[in-house]
Amino acid sequence: DKWCPGEYTGKAPTNKCQGYLSCTDGKPSSAVQACSSGTQFDVKSGTCTWPDSVTCRTGNELLQQLGQGGGGGGKDDDGDDGGGKKKPEKPSKFCPERYTGRAPTNKCGGYVQCNSGKEGLSAKCPPNTQFNTMTSLCEYDLDRCEMLV
Repeated sequence: DKWCPGEYTGKAPTNKCQGYLSCTDGKPSSAVQACSSGTQFDVKSGTCTWPDSVTCRTGNELLQQLGQGGGGGGKDDDGDDGGGKKKPEKPSKFCPERYTGRAPTNKCGGYVQCNSGKEGLSAKCPPNTQFNTMTSLCEYDLDRCEMLV
């Protein structure tokens, strides 16, 4: 497949890293997920982030970037890479396991974009506002802060 090289299993970037899809044994196993405007998919973190921190490689170049040359083992959806090269990722401080959406940070003073339980881009709320988990917006006059983790 164009985006899922060799026997790769894990998330793979698509056109110019503006999105990603899941691969299983070199075949797509999900629909393409688009990154937010102005961001690119970073294979190392498994999230969409600012382009200046992304080395965009697709297809067989992706395998070379990951040091797999031609086969097997990529990082899969449960966070292990099968090869023991990386330490297991510690659970997110703000994102519940497998959660995708915005999650509040630091007493609802801001939020982080979660993607399958991994933290992506974050933002602070404007002065005198707090992040509302029900609306996913920063709002005035919130009675209480509801953290997700």
